[in-house]
Amino acid sequence: MFENGNNNEMNNVQFDNQFSGGYDTTVTGVDNVTKSGRGKKAALIGGISAAVIAGGSVTAYAASDTVKNQVKLRLSKPENYYAWVTEKNSKTIGETVSEYYKERLEQYQKGQSIDVTFSYEPSQEAKDIAAEELDGRKSDELEQLLDIIKNTDRYSATVNGKTKKGNSASSASFEMDSKHILGIDIALDADAMEYFFRIPELKDQWVCLNVNMDELEDEYSSYSRRTNIFDTYKAALEDPASFITPEELEDAVNRYAGVWGNFVDSVKIEKSEQLDVCDIQVKYTVATVSLTEKDMDKLGLEFLKEAREDEVLRRIFVDKLGEFDSEAEFREMIDDEIEDIEEDLEENDYDGEIFAVIDTYIDPSGTIRGFRVTDEDDEVSVTAIFGKDGDNIRGEFVMSTDDEDDDFRVQFSAIEDKKVYSGDIKLFYTDYDYHYDEEEEKYVSGNIAKTAVLNFSGVELKDEDKMYFNGDFSLEVPDFEIPVNISCSTDGKRETISYNICIDDTDYGRLLIDYALDFGADFDIPDNGGAFVVKATEIEDVEIEDYINEKDLKAFIKLTLEDIGFKEESAREAADSFVDGYNRRKEQLSGYDWDDEDYDWDDEDYDWDDEDFDWDDEDFDWDDEDYEWDDEDYEWTFDPSEYKYEDYKDYMTEEQFNDWMKLMEEFTSESSSKAS
Repeated sequence: MFENGNNNEMNNVQFDNQFSGGYDTTVTGVDNVTKSGRGKKAALIGGISAAVIAGGSVTAYAASDTVKNQVKLRLSKPENYYAWVTEKNSKTIGETVSEYYKERLEQYQKGQSIDVTFSYEPSQEAKDIAAEELDGRKSDELEQLLDIIKNTDRYSATVNGKTKKGNSASSASFEMDSKHILGIDIALDADAMEYFFRIPELKDQWVCLNVNMDELEDEYSSYSRRTNIFDTYKAALEDPASFITPEELEDAVNRYAGVWGNFVDSVKIEKSEQLDVCDIQVKYTVATVSLTEKDMDKLGLEFLKEAREDEVLRRIFVDKLGEFDSEAEFREMIDDEIEDIEEDLEENDYDGEIFAVIDTYIDPSGTIRGFRVTDEDDEVSVTAIFGKDGDNIRGEFVMSTDDEDDDFRVQFSAIEDKKVYSGDIKLFYTDYDYHYDEEEEKYVSGNIAKTAVLNFSGVELKDEDKMYFNGDFSLEVPDFEIPVNISCSTDGKRETISYNICIDDTDYGRLLIDYALDFGADFDIPDNGGAFVVKATEIEDVEIEDYINEKDLKAFIKLTLEDIGFKEESAREAADSFVDGYNRRKEQLSGYDWDDEDYDWDDEDYDWDDEDFDWDDEDFDWDDEDYEWDDEDYEWTFDPSEYKYEDYKDYMTEEQFNDWMKLMEEFTSESSSKAS
């Protein structure tokens, strides 16, 4: 990220010697002569020297971004230098974004597959705690559950997913130890807008939800716009590049950045300004641009003019999204906005006050490393800046206001060692806090400064495309005494993320996330010909019995519970109880069924004119004094003897109860003193 800032230090020295104010145009070491032969020789030596100097300069300029930046900085007007820096960085960003987008498109066309396993491994301590919770609640089913908890060392869910051109197919498997318990399959046909799902243990037949937007539009007229959105969504899934190509994306970044760069005609340049970034100091060139409200209108006008001729925007909003019926309507909308701004500019009713001040931080290579945006009085500011000093990398994001309680700061600090990073990310903020102060023996409240810290060490990216990396992380959050420690590791084929759950010195076991990502995927979408098809317009009319009968549903529940570890009789009773409960609930709901037509009416039959019910508020005016009462008549006093801990023990500890009583006494005493 920071490599450009340290290019070719020898070239920098050469540049400084040649183009700085200390450069001497006199050729030394050559005697002054008057003879023509010697004069020609001196001229030849001088010419060769000049050629060497010039050649060295050209070589340095071609080889080093730092030298290019210094040439532009020293020889260009401030606004020209600022425009060049803006163009240079936008071009770099445009190329980077375009290349990333291009790679994602290629992967999208080839498809990708992912295999993820989520696991929980309870510790013996966690099992003992669960046993204690169940102790004393005697029943055969609870005893069975206790045995299941004692004998299970791993609970896991594995998801295998594949996607390609918007279509997808995935399956999930739930396991206890190495035993399969339950599965679910899901698929999407993006072109037909059909969603498939099934539970193989319940029934092999797929359920197909068909989302036909034409039928939805006929059923609900308000869906007309949604239909167009769905059509656009389908087209985007099928061919994202039809909306914008990588080349068009790069061009858009450059074009709109160019509008900004060419617009700015007044720039203040501070060379080699020393800036503090966290705990290091860096020297950046600072380009300052001040914008008035009139400038903001002029800038908006330039962006609108650029957008008016933007064929990519036109294609997206007119051809794809259908937000406009024609290109003429699209341009007419922009023309109206342009006309409004031009009228404001012509009236010139501006006070000339500064709307915003923008500082741009530029490193020696000409790379923008940060910004600071403030209002004229510096009451509100946003700063984002990165810096590097040797192996030390620092970064800050700060939102500051005149009210310090609203300040927000994030600091990034890292040490780089051969592409391996260690450091921390700190989040500084204020939060309202209410607690009992032991020293003052009373409850106190107010905004308190707090800091959350994410420490990391040994972070090394091993595969950028698949996001495989190594590293250890520790999250420290205020009011949470125990840090969250997470370890990440990869063997180059899979990534494993591990979290040891330790709270209040209690070991609850370990959470694991293990995943592998591959590019390229081939799969089949289920055929809706043999599926149980449900239309989106008829989903409210579907009953579970339409898909599976009561006998098979009971068998499914029974077998699943048996696989978990319950006895056959208990599993059968649970299945019968579930189905019976479902049937009773269904009967209760059917008793509230009605036909909307029985309650249909025409609004015109109940139409009225508000004027028929018009009244004067004065007819209902009253004097608050007529309804005045004395608060003393309704005075309430707090009597601690009326409150017993036994009545609240299910909701709080005895210590919490006593703190509550103290708080109530303080509150009532303060209220009484204020009233008196």
